[in-house]
Amino acid sequence: MELEPELLLQEAQEKVEHFSDLKETLGKLLGERLVTLLQEVDAIEQETMKPLDDCQKLIKHGVNTAEDLVREGEIAILGVKAHIFQHGTVASRPPVQIEELIEKPEGIIVRWCKVDDDFTAQDYRLQFRKCASNHFEDVYVGSETEFIVLHIDPSVDYQFRVCA
Repeated sequence: MELEPELLLQEAQEKVEHFSDLKETLGKLLGERLVTLLQEVDAIEQETMKPLDDCQKLIKHGVNTAEDLVREGEIAILGVKAHIFQHGTVASRPPVQIEELIEKPEGIIVRWCKVDDDFTAQDYRLQFRKCASNHFEDVYVGSETEFIVLHIDPSVDYQFRVCA
């Protein structure tokens, strides 16, 4: 019966050795599988990152283009700004003024003249309003220096103004 424990011990050692081999083989297989899965993750990551990288490049290009356009716009504005500040003048007195109002049965003849010899008018604008009104109305726009305003009510006071 003494052989029996030795056989049992030997059988147990063989089983432990067998399970150790299985454990080692299983560890090796799991390690290989882990490497394979990590490689697949890397491949998927590279594959999915490419469109994002392309998108990022496109956005950077768009931002750079926008920055270039802003710089060009700022330069253009500076040029226009300089031109604007040199354009036009402010007269110390009006360049035209009403010279004469002549009442006629059918209306009023309004005459005006240029009082600034350095001023060249393209068009004149004659406006009038009833004194009770705040709103001037255009009655004439053109190059003449005289106009007959018709349909005037003789019982109403009017104001006239001319500009060029």
